[in-house]
Amino acid sequence: MSNSEISEWFEFAHNLANAAGEIILHYFRTPIVVKDKTDSTPVTRADRETEEKLRELIAWHYPDHGVMGEEFDLINPQSSWKWVLDPIDGTRAFITGHPVFG
Repeated sequence: MSNSEISEWFEFAHNLANAAGEIILHYFRTPIVVKDKTDSTPVTRADRETEEKLRELIAWHYPDHGVMGEEFDLINPQSSWKWVLDPIDGTRAFITGHPVFG
């Protein structure tokens, strides 16, 4: 892997973080419906919308890459390259308005 490829992926990862931030901050400290997943952990619209947007961006820029996310199924499992997504790490903090989520 070349330095230019690493730089490109690094820049793309920053773009993903910025896209995620726009969605997440839109919902932060607003009334939001919270549902429980099958493992009894909470999930919100912010989690799902963020992961959907990130998957869309990855598919557009790197259609042959795999994506493993917390909210949706694995795609392209055979790919040598996989993006691992956890849209909001610390959903309970997010739900309660504490700014200690990632």
